[in-house]
Amino acid sequence: MLDVVTSIYEMLGRSTEPVVEENSAKEHVEKIFHLIDTNKDGVVTIDELVEWCSRDEQILQSLETLDTVL
Repeated sequence: MLDVVTSIYEMLGRSTEPVVEENSAKEHVEKIFHLIDTNKDGVVTIDELVEWCSRDEQILQSLETLDTVL
């Protein structure tokens, strides 16, 4: 996940103002994982991920769009 977010930040960092800091990706990934890991055992299960995603309207819309494309 960190590699994906880092790559996205690298692409965005060139065109954003202010420029995205190098360690921002790691901080963002850690924050999201802590939010998803509801039982705080250090592991994100598929159930925790599904629960978290189902509460976010933007994620649900993105998944619906992807479903119609595929």
